Amino acid sequence: MRARLVHIGLLAALALPARAQEAVLAPAAAASETPAPAAPPSATPAAAAPPAASVRASLQHLQLGVDAEAQLSLTLPAGAREVRVQASCGRVEALQEVAPGQWTARYLPPAPLYPQLAIIAMTALDGQAPLHTWTVLPLWGKGRAEVRTRPHRSTLLRIGENSFGPVEADASGIARVAVVVPPGFREGWAGEQRVDLQLPPVPRVYAMPGLERVSADADTVVPVRVYAVTPEGTPRTDGAFVLEAERGALAPLSPQGPGVYETRWSLPPGPAGAVALSGHSEDGSETFGARVTVEPGPARTARLQLQPEVLVAGSEEGLRAQVEAFDRGGNRVAAPLQLRWAEGAPRPLQSSSAEAVSLALPAPSDLRGRVRAAMQVLGPDGSVLTQREVALRAAEPAQLAVEGGPDGLEADGRTPLVLRVLVRDRFGNPVREQAPQVKSPTDPLPALQPTAAGGWELHYVPQPLAQERAAQVQVRAGALFAERALRLRPHRPRLSVAARAGLLANVGTVRSPTVGLQLHAWPRLLSEDLGLSVDLGYLPLGAGGSVAPGLEARAHAWLLAAGPSYRLRPRAGLELWVGAGPSVGRLSASTSFGGGTPVQSSGSALGVQGWVGASRRLGPGAPFVELRTVALSDPGLATLRGSLLAASLQLGYRLDLR
Repeated sequence: MRARLVHIGLLAALALPARAQEAVLAPAAAASETPAPAAPPSATPAAAAPPAASVRASLQHLQLGVDAEAQLSLTLPAGAREVRVQASCGRVEALQEVAPGQWTARYLPPAPLYPQLAIIAMTALDGQAPLHTWTVLPLWGKGRAEVRTRPHRSTLLRIGENSFGPVEADASGIARVAVVVPPGFREGWAGEQRVDLQLPPVPRVYAMPGLERVSADADTVVPVRVYAVTPEGTPRTDGAFVLEAERGALAPLSPQGPGVYETRWSLPPGPAGAVALSGHSEDGSETFGARVTVEPGPARTARLQLQPEVLVAGSEEGLRAQVEAFDRGGNRVAAPLQLRWAEGAPRPLQSSSAEAVSLALPAPSDLRGRVRAAMQVLGPDGSVLTQREVALRAAEPAQLAVEGGPDGLEADGRTPLVLRVLVRDRFGNPVREQAPQVKSPTDPLPALQPTAAGGWELHYVPQPLAQERAAQVQVRAGALFAERALRLRPHRPRLSVAARAGLLANVGTVRSPTVGLQLHAWPRLLSEDLGLSVDLGYLPLGAGGSVAPGLEARAHAWLLAAGPSYRLRPRAGLELWVGAGPSVGRLSASTSFGGGTPVQSSGSALGVQGWVGASRRLGPGAPFVELRTVALSDPGLATLRGSLLAASLQLGYRLDLR
């Protein structure tokens, strides 16, 4: 019978040469498909912890692919400090003190799912005395074994004292058996057939330095503990290892208890960086290692050089910063610095103890209106070690625009037209270095004035005009040219008064001269051509007239009308208007017969008026002609009866106030 085991979980480490793959493990279909294993070989904590310190895991073993983590409980003397917990595989996080002398942490297993042994070690200080303790957490693998046998044959797979199955093979002779494999087992049995699980070797030696970092400017002795266990996870009773260090001297290993050895690593002053310690068993079958970081004194000052001194937006060369950090004695040191300037978040920079470090920074495309930007070198504590400024300049002009102001302007000699002249590079930054040239073929123009935003403004006040005409503003900046076309029109008054005189008549017998005053207001609320007109007129109706022999009748009326008017200018100098609105009249009449005592009466009447007119500019105002219609209700007087429907033709002169 031949067997092929498919990897436990994601056993990437099982990718062995094809000729050696008699058994490979595959992922288990589900936890419910995996039978509960019998008790594994003993995997108790590797050594009795010193009375002053201990570490325990919440699980006797962690099943990879099922258990996401294990809780660690540490007991230390109250006031212990510099507590560190590390593991030979996986990682330890969330270390915290929950009560005096009581600490907790979380152990997270590694990603590979083959069986392993996690050696978890702790080091701390109780005052000046070092504390050490450790434990071992077995990591069990879980998967599905594929055993090749005869079709439909029942297959039972044994791993150690645990049996899995039986499982019936399919028509192709493959039996898929769910298994759980503790560390320490590398083979199983299907009947009398030995099955090599093809598991990778499990590291069983772990070295943990007592210090993570040492100073480069002083002699330092680092205690290093080496922990060694058997394949089942129990402490070794013997062991012989060879240690080597990249720098410094190592004392011989001395036993500190079952499975625990210690050496003292003496590091002299020297360059900063990571210094490695490596070890292996005498036969070379097991290897392990550790690292210590050698750091210089803290950075106190820095030197910053910038090239170029003027940075052009979007330049391909960008900005190059050279940084050197120095400690209090002026020695160049390696330190985690930050380079901060206005462009984006601070950039991390690891300075070197050997030479100045260069950092290339891209030139910003958007200068955001700035002409200078400050750059600072920050120390590890965030303090400013040094700073410099770099000048910012836009790229070559690429865009020229004349903006602002209406296309049409009323030329009254007082109202300015404000135009913005914008010269931008290809990124939209204002180009400030040289003012553009501005001129007009039709009007004299003042010089451009710079603005704080980096552009220029033209304040142009057209002189009063009699007729509407075109105007151009031409701007040139280097090879760029822009033009703004304008329409200048004569001043259209907002307030004017007028006097008029004319004749009113109807289709009957009414004939009367009329005079009046007018007020026109154009508030330019909805339109500059929509306004309000008020007209007050006087009519001497029947003045001195004789209606019948011996009967004398006299009458007169005051008419007030108000309503909206709309004006337009079909061509230069000519203005037309039309309007309508309610009207109220006050009428008085008197009659006498044969020279007797006159009979007088007066009253009011309501009505409506409409008007249409035309004018042409002359002098400070404009003469005009206006046709006005009047519809007035019957006043109901004893001496004057009947409604009035008449039209009047008026001549007048309008004077513009503003």
